[in-house]
Amino acid sequence: MEKNTKTPVEILLVEDDEIDIQNVHRAFGKTSIPVNIHIARNGIEALDKLYAKDKEGRFNLIPQLIVLDINMPMMNGVEFLTHLRATSIFDNTKVLVLTTSDNPKDKLNVFHLNVDGYITKPIQAKELMDFFDNIGWELS
Repeated sequence: MEKNTKTPVEILLVEDDEIDIQNVHRAFGKTSIPVNIHIARNGIEALDKLYAKDKEGRFNLIPQLIVLDINMPMMNGVEFLTHLRATSIFDNTKVLVLTTSDNPKDKLNVFHLNVDGYITKPIQAKELMDFFDNIGWELS
């Protein structure tokens, strides 16, 4: 799938830590990728944003990419992914897990839920570029 980079990539960042949110903004800022980043602080807030509809009944946000932390309060990343994958509206949404966990069990749990990448924090611009290359989005 090629992604036209002249239009910003719509991203839902599901992260509860303010420093990590800033790090994601900084990493994207060091790339040539134009983005619109929407923030949710836990899985419940993310689902609320994803399922919100306008007056005509259309979804307000169908991100092309979800950047997802695993360890969050209220609803963790695995629980969120389980809900996300239960509906087909987000089948084309790519998911990049961004977490402090390097635990093989955590990796296995999320890869069974069709994630497209797994990066341990802190995120670097090169890792983002490599991820976009790996999913086949044209960025130049």
